[in-house]
This record gives sequence, C-alpha cells and structure tokens, in this order.
Amino acid sequence: MDNRDKASDNIEEQNGIMAKKSSLAEAKAEEIEDLSEQIATLNKEILEAEELRTNEKADNKASIAEAKAGAAAVKSALTVLKGFYGLVQTDYKPPNSDRSGNTVDDVAPEAFSGEYKGMGDSAKGILGILAVIQTDFERTDTKTTAEEKTAAKDHTKFVTDSKTDIKNKAQKKTNAEKAKEGAEQAIVQAKDDLYDAKKLHASAEEELEKLSPMCVEGTETYAERVQKRLDEIQALKEAYKILDEWQN
Repeated sequence: MDNRDKASDNIEEQNGIMAKKSSLAEAKAEEIEDLSEQIATLNKEILEAEELRTNEKADNKASIAEAKAGAAAVKSALTVLKGFYGLVQTDYKPPNSDRSGNTVDDVAPEAFSGEYKGMGDSAKGILGILAVIQTDFERTDTKTTAEEKTAAKDHTKFVTDSKTDIKNKAQKKTNAEKAKEGAEQAIVQAKDDLYDAKKLHASAEEELEKLSPMCVEGTETYAERVQKRLDEIQALKEAYKILDEWQN
C-alpha cells in the first residue's frame, strides 16, 4: 500500500516537473530567438552607420578642401587686385601732361581743377564681391569642419553604445540557452523518473491484487467467529467424552 501511494505521489510530482520545465524551455526558446534578431539588427545598423559615416566623412573632407582652396584663391586674387588698383591710382599719368604729370586742368584756375579718381568705384564693387565670396568659403570651411567633428563624435558614441548593447544581449542569450538546456535535461530526467514511478506503481498494484484474495478470505464476521468458538468448545467436549469412556 505504501509503495503504491509513494509511486502515485512520485508520478504526480514528475508530471508537474515536466509541465513546469516544458513551459520554461519554450519561454527561453522564444527569448533566444528575440535576442538573436535584436543582435542581428544592431550589427546591421552598425554596418550601415559605418558606410554612411565613411561617405559623409569623404564628402565633408572634399567640401572643406574646396572651401579652403576657394578662400585661398579669392584671397590671392584680392591681394593682386588691391595692388593693381592701388598702382593705377598712384602711378597714373594723364595724357598731354608735363614731366610732373600736370595737365591743363592742373594749372587751370580752381574752378576747373579736380582730383582724378580713375576706376575707384568699379574697383570697390569687384573687391566687395570677392570679399563676400571669400567670407562664404571661410564660413563653409568653419561650418563643415564643426559638423564633421560632431558627426564623428556622434558616430563613435552610437557604435560604442550599440556594441555594449550587443554584448549585454549576447550574455542574456547565453544565459537563456543554459536555462533552456537545463530545463530540457530536467524534462529528460523527469521522464525517466516517471517511467520508474509508473513501473513501481504497477508492481505495487499487482502485489495488492495477489494479496487481496487472502485478505478477503481471512476476514471473518463476528457471528462467524462466535460459531467457530462454539464449534471448538463442542469439539473439546467430545474429545473429553471419548477419553473418559476409553479410561473406564
């Protein structure tokens, strides 16, 4: 009886273990799949970010180089033009002048005198335009350089954070794989124990079946026990009677 009850309890226990561990294994399998997808996505994003950063860096480098070259060229042109226009105003010698460069206007009364301005107004316009262009080149250089620095910093942070995230998810995946493996091993062990428990239960049932008839046959009612006692007493009386007659 005890063996049968123990076997029944063990069967129930092993079924519970199998159900619990099967649920755990399924949950860990889903977790592993989700983590694998997340890790793959992060690796893909890093590769895409690296490609974009390479192209962006090359574009910024080209823009900066063009801006520097443009600013240098305009600056050189301004230097030449400023020198040229300054020379024109300083060394210009009007036609029909004397050796000192004086013309009739120079020696005429004040009403007819005046300062020669040459091409000053035109020079100022050209030089002004070039100065604006130079400023634009320099602004592009400064702005693009700053943007490149910020982009490089942001990219480095993104890659570092992504790799840290990948590392953490990979560790979680490893832990989940170990938990899943442990659950599966527990299921196998529970199946073996369940088999043994069922075998023990069947053996106990078989033993009880063998003992049952004996127990049933050996069970007497109160009336049967009384009658059996009376029969025994009667048998003893008869035995005494026979013995007494034999002695006489």
